[in-house]
Amino acid sequence: MNALLPHPFARQLDQFFDTLGGLSPQGLSRVARAAVPAVNVWQDTANVYVEAEVPGVPADSIEVSYENGTLTIEATIPEQVKEIKNATFLHRERVSGAVTRSLTINENIDRDQITAESHNGVLLVRLPKHTAAQPRKIAVAPAR
Repeated sequence: MNALLPHPFARQLDQFFDTLGGLSPQGLSRVARAAVPAVNVWQDTANVYVEAEVPGVPADSIEVSYENGTLTIEATIPEQVKEIKNATFLHRERVSGAVTRSLTINENIDRDQITAESHNGVLLVRLPKHTAAQPRKIAVAPAR
């Protein structure tokens, strides 16, 4: 079963920015995506995992919430590039400021057991599936 249901509008928005990507040296597509933390999502039989890039953000500055099947990650990425006197940037991709990412999780999640930890700029959220939603093997007994 697919644990992640991408919002149809998000796909259309990605396609739109891809078509505009060659209009500037920075590429509008890359800039638009950089404002949202990149994520990896995977699952095993017991959990769904979401890994998000949050470079330079202390763990106490990251907010993670889960409501009505939607996981939301919010953080503020600090300014990482100082201004340099008498210089002009030729290219700038590193983003700072508030970022938010919301994902619809299509699984029966035990919301009271969700955990999140941040290490070296990577946030890992573990969303345990309810026991009833996990696969179960049923023994077959011979007929009497």
